[in-house]
Amino acid sequence: MDETIGDLYTIAPTSLSPYCDGVSQHGIGIARIDPKTGRAHLLPHGYGTRMPGYFMGMTMITDETSTLTLMGNFLVVTHQGAVGGVDLKTRRCRTLHGKRDTYGGIFGPGSAPGSWDGSKKLAREGHIQNTTNEWHGPDRSAVAVAEGRLFWVVGGQVVCFAGPGVKKAPTGGSKAPPPLKWFPRRRINGGNVTSAFGSFRTDVAKRTLKPADIEKYVAAPAAGQAKAATDDATHWVRARLDAAVGELVGARPWAPLVVELGISHEEIHFARTGETMQAVAAALPHLSPNVRKQAVTFLDKLFDDGVPLKRKVFRVNGQRREHHTLHPSVRGGGRGKPPSGAGDLYALWAYAHYAGRWRQVLAAKADVDAAAQPLLAEGKPFNPDAANGRAVADLNRRIAGLLGYVRIARRAKDAKAGGKATQRLAALLTERVHFERADERLQSRPMHHATIPRYVALVPELVAALADHVGKELATNLDDLDRELPVWYQAWGERLIGGENYTNSPEVARGIFAAMADGRGLNAAKLLTWLGQPWCKADVYYIEKLTAVSRSPGKGR
Repeated sequence: MDETIGDLYTIAPTSLSPYCDGVSQHGIGIARIDPKTGRAHLLPHGYGTRMPGYFMGMTMITDETSTLTLMGNFLVVTHQGAVGGVDLKTRRCRTLHGKRDTYGGIFGPGSAPGSWDGSKKLAREGHIQNTTNEWHGPDRSAVAVAEGRLFWVVGGQVVCFAGPGVKKAPTGGSKAPPPLKWFPRRRINGGNVTSAFGSFRTDVAKRTLKPADIEKYVAAPAAGQAKAATDDATHWVRARLDAAVGELVGARPWAPLVVELGISHEEIHFARTGETMQAVAAALPHLSPNVRKQAVTFLDKLFDDGVPLKRKVFRVNGQRREHHTLHPSVRGGGRGKPPSGAGDLYALWAYAHYAGRWRQVLAAKADVDAAAQPLLAEGKPFNPDAANGRAVADLNRRIAGLLGYVRIARRAKDAKAGGKATQRLAALLTERVHFERADERLQSRPMHHATIPRYVALVPELVAALADHVGKELATNLDDLDRELPVWYQAWGERLIGGENYTNSPEVARGIFAAMADGRGLNAAKLLTWLGQPWCKADVYYIEKLTAVSRSPGKGR
């Protein structure tokens, strides 16, 4: 080690667990690294007076990020919303400002009246709370020392601490400013423990949709084949779609994708057989002839194997999609679970319609009728707060499933079943349209893991219904998401919502893209700016995006 670099200090584990009363009680201390030997020696410190945010005299706890800055004889420690340190001469700990969960002493539950509940109330009212990227964002940085001051980037702000030679402000720097409001009001919360902004508005009247109102969405789209490409952009998209579909259908069976989010553990994607059948079938009109032939053969094999009604999920021992090696404990999906199969009948319809396999599908009408029974049952009224705000995602799937069933029933000339399903579909679309108007909360609300469930598992007909009946609200919601999550479309981008995870769920980009593509009248050129990159090999969501670009209008915004 170079002896000219001076003293080095680092955060080090200790056996002083009894002195640590934070979330993780493993004992953390400061160590000095000997520049001659490279050995680390724990730095003894005086116990002193317990200060807010520094636990029993220790300078940090162990489940959050801490950084060190040396300022003369004072070793400055930043720790998740607080700044303090150790006087290297007296070995006494001292808190400079803030405490745990204060977001720099201003915008967090640790400083809000009423603590966590008070912070959530302020957030619902539009005040700045739990600022974006706090826990895994700028608070990782060390303080900067300049002109007798410390400057700390934390909680979406720059906090300045003046030294003893600087004139004090009127408050002496000891009092936080009153809560401030966002302008414009934010819709997404990027804090540690998720609290959704806004509320479900009970003052919004529900508009009842009748079967006649939804007939245009029940009518099936054309099932034609791709037209000749006339421009470079169309060539580019078709080449990418051919390659993506070819990779999926041309290899031995794939295992589901496992995404390790972080503290929320694993998500499992592409496990549902119906999702793959639906994505490949919908892509058929936009594929070149050779790839289309391979894709139809692939779909026929799936159907013959019982997909989606009997064989509902793929095996976990197939070819891996991930670009990295998974730990054996998560190769089967870990704690992740496949989504509901409520939309499987839409996938079956898409196969019959786009691959021209009506004879085969109608021969299984008895199984189709049995699969539709849970969708036709009225059950409990839709509750927007159920499943931590994620119930709307299952509502989307049920709408898709019913849409597929109505079309299959009509093709089978089963007027009774088709009529009953259309009535039920109108009722569910009524709830979904009302949700888009009345629920201001864009994200779900579980601790440490937020998603945007309203746009999960969308099909084009559902988005078209939203655009027709609540187009203004849909546009506002999507514009707000695009503004507040500026890299929402990028795979493996840094986590922008969802607490202590290091990446977002793939469902975020998948859902917003689908809503943008079929709900805003955007042209292919605009959509391509949000295409991003595949999350993995044989990425089903990437196929969905390319298909959406392929069916987008040539003109538009």
